[in-house]
Amino acid sequence: MGSRPAPAWPAAALGLTTRQLWAFAFALLFWAATAVGGAGLGAFLVWQGLTNEAGGDWSGFVSLLLAGSGLVAFAAAALSVTLTATLVLAWRPVTSGRSLRAKLASLALAGAGLALIGGLGALMWQRQLFAQDECLGGHAQTCYRLAGDAARFTEEQRRAFALRGCRTGDRSTCRRAVDFLEAGGPSELEQATSAACGAGDADLCRRLGERLLAIGDRQDGVRHLERACAADAGWCETAARTAHEGGESAVARALRQRGCAATQAPACRGLLAEARAANDAAEVARLEVETCLIGDVNDCRTLMRRDLASICNRVCAGATESLLHTCGYCARDALAAGAPALAEAWLSAACARGHGWSCRDLQELGLPRPSGAIAGVTEPPREK
Repeated sequence: MGSRPAPAWPAAALGLTTRQLWAFAFALLFWAATAVGGAGLGAFLVWQGLTNEAGGDWSGFVSLLLAGSGLVAFAAAALSVTLTATLVLAWRPVTSGRSLRAKLASLALAGAGLALIGGLGALMWQRQLFAQDECLGGHAQTCYRLAGDAARFTEEQRRAFALRGCRTGDRSTCRRAVDFLEAGGPSELEQATSAACGAGDADLCRRLGERLLAIGDRQDGVRHLERACAADAGWCETAARTAHEGGESAVARALRQRGCAATQAPACRGLLAEARAANDAAEVARLEVETCLIGDVNDCRTLMRRDLASICNRVCAGATESLLHTCGYCARDALAAGAPALAEAWLSAACARGHGWSCRDLQELGLPRPSGAIAGVTEPPREK
């Protein structure tokens, strides 16, 4: 039996259509390595699934997914073991008549080939070559991820990824790109982020203004903070704080004035803080009222303590949800001060206009509901 030619069926069954010994050795080593790797990966995933302590509604699903993936890896490892065993059993007939030197040379060549493939794979993973290709192809989220990978790429490389992603119009990548701006005049990166700011992204404009101030570009820094406030008045106070921290106090005041004029309470609060710091009594008095009428109950507390009737007459005549909510506090303070008539008058007027919370407050405070209250008003549910 030993003198008969080596059978070809093991190689044919595994797709080894050549009788080259190195190819057989390579397949043997490859499937053996795959079996070990698959088993290790399977054990890791199953362990992660069994010990997963993450909270949230999806915790059970994540555990099941990890454990299931581990079982799949074990199945792949079992297949690799089967193929490896087949090759081991076929090793003797395939190598029959080959010298020891030929066997060792084939194993060395196969090992070198496997190491080369493994090294190339590790290099591709390390350098994220597929991800780089995706970024170059215009996949913005991949560019965003690469731009933040300081462990693998230099700052210059990450700047290039950020620029590529920002040029696709992705706002999140543009925000990350802002961090790579450097002093030295306009750059492609600044042009790209400025264009995205011009599309109406107030947050991006504010970040860009902050960065430009930090690198010494005062004029463009201020310009972009003003663009943030113009794009969304709700960002005026944030832009003002950025300007103040960047040494542009006059700009900060102008931004707050603009925001306050657009009925943004945070901007008015900022102006009020400035007026108090400057001991400008007249400006403080004006801004206290203005802030109360566009803010919340906390903005009215000082005035309520000083002259409850005066400010609450204006508050309870308002139509916004915030003012009518504050009106309820006015009524409670009036009752506590021994003025139930004021409380009833304020809440009755609001209830008659259809404000359900005011109707409920009347009931809770033991005050009569007005006969002229709008029919069909649904009172909000009581808090438990």
